[in-house]
Amino acid sequence: MFLSPSIAFIIIVLIATMLPRRRQRRPPARPPFLQPPQHPLPNIQHYYPRNARDAFHTFFLLRQKLPPELAYTVIDDAEYWSKSTTERSDIVIVTDRTQGSLSQQAGLHYLSSEPIGTEGIGRLYPVRKIVFTITSKDQGWADIPTFNGTYEQSYTWFEAVIRGRDVTEKAPHSESRKIVTNVRAGKEYKTHTVALYANSGDVEEREWVKNNLKRGHQVDITVWARFPGWENHVAAARIDVFTAVLR
Repeated sequence: MFLSPSIAFIIIVLIATMLPRRRQRRPPARPPFLQPPQHPLPNIQHYYPRNARDAFHTFFLLRQKLPPELAYTVIDDAEYWSKSTTERSDIVIVTDRTQGSLSQQAGLHYLSSEPIGTEGIGRLYPVRKIVFTITSKDQGWADIPTFNGTYEQSYTWFEAVIRGRDVTEKAPHSESRKIVTNVRAGKEYKTHTVALYANSGDVEEREWVKNNLKRGHQVDITVWARFPGWENHVAAARIDVFTAVLR
């Protein structure tokens, strides 16, 4: 029996439609890309001292009634320190591997502070406090939802990196510390604020600030993601460095 090619093709198509199809595993639905808030960082409040001159004048007034050591203690306890602020509001997506023109490689340097110790009398370790404010989120989904909405098994994070040469070093310096992790599978941008103190009760924190941050150094915020599928979406960041200017 001879069949024309067209009839044979129709029969094959009909048979194919009757065969059971292999079901493919669908990837988890990705949430729509959410824009960050219109003002991704808290507003900067008025701060005193405005400059090193304010700090020296206040110390001079305290010295009229107090001995020097007590005047220094009052200044320190009141956190009356010079403040340097840098910030950036720019959406950047970082992945474990570059996946296109919209993403950047993990380890991206997103923001740098001003050089430390540009005011004051030349103290080698002038930093008393450093504050990082970051607005970010991850890709918004994860295969296993057990830890979603927590910080457990979240593979997007930020580190602070000290770089540059201080006034005593001949070679560049580099020292990093993890500062914050994104909420796992977070669908909305979240702002985290982390403050590190030179007199912290946490030994590692105190040593990192007190013994690593020297005059002349800068601090960078670096952006990280680990494993395929994980994305670190950064909307904005701010670095506030507080330094003692008197001694």
